[in-house]
Amino acid sequence: MPPQIGYFNTMTTSTPIFILTSEWQDLQRRHLLRYYGLSRELGTVEVVIDHQKPLFFIPRSASFTAGLHHAERKAVPLKNFAGEDVDALYFSTR
Repeated sequence: MPPQIGYFNTMTTSTPIFILTSEWQDLQRRHLLRYYGLSRELGTVEVVIDHQKPLFFIPRSASFTAGLHHAERKAVPLKNFAGEDVDALYFSTR
């Protein structure tokens, strides 16, 4: 089993990792991101990120629809491929 970084054992390190695969999981109203990869220094690794809310981007000019009342909308300093300003919609789970 690869060393676990984040969820079960907190380990802070910086090393290049070649990501092989990833997955997400909603667990007890939390959203987990898991990445599996290889590192020359650590061998096989699993990176778990559990404090990142799922999000997607919409044009700032888009109206907020009734079906998205659980989302938190924030202006971000980004543009889409058409050059329009966008907002981020954050959710607690997917």
